[in-house]
Amino acid sequence: LPERVKRIMQPLEGEWYDQAAMNGKVKRMLATGAFDSVRVESYEVSSKRIDATLHFKEAKAKEITLAAGVGSFNGPLFRAGYIDRNFRGSLKGFSAGMEFSGRGALGDLKLTDPWWCGTETAHSLRLYSLVKAYEGYTLLEGGLESGWTWQPSPRRHMELLLGYSFVTVSEDGLPANLLGDTDYNHVRVAFT
Repeated sequence: LPERVKRIMQPLEGEWYDQAAMNGKVKRMLATGAFDSVRVESYEVSSKRIDATLHFKEAKAKEITLAAGVGSFNGPLFRAGYIDRNFRGSLKGFSAGMEFSGRGALGDLKLTDPWWCGTETAHSLRLYSLVKAYEGYTLLEGGLESGWTWQPSPRRHMELLLGYSFVTVSEDGLPANLLGDTDYNHVRVAFT
């Protein structure tokens, strides 16, 4: 963990002290959920130099979640998940979950890196499988999604999502000739 924090803070070392840039780095570290608090202590070393020391208080990074509910379309819903906000001590987020409803089931795994390749760009990778029963047919889908998020300024936010899944549709009361393609690739690209 200390090495990753050093790499994240490296661009600020030796530069003019910029309180806004320091606050931005601290805010992103807190947003990972790996820390309860981050405090910056700075003191003047000479007339043109300061030393800044970061003090971290680690948070409880691992969590198990359970949820239940009911909806008018999906019926009863049960969800269980596992979250690790500091996966393997790397400040990366990992989550795994299962969801069961009156219409089907969803399972997914997700890994998030808030500083992808040492940049200010966040990256997430998601693997999922979905089984859903509709009136007349059943859908089975398995796929992979990769997304990047970049916030160049407080008012600008950009996201790129690339996704691929393979979908199989089977009849469940609806005649096969009305289903259309029953096995197909679903490719997605989104930029916002």
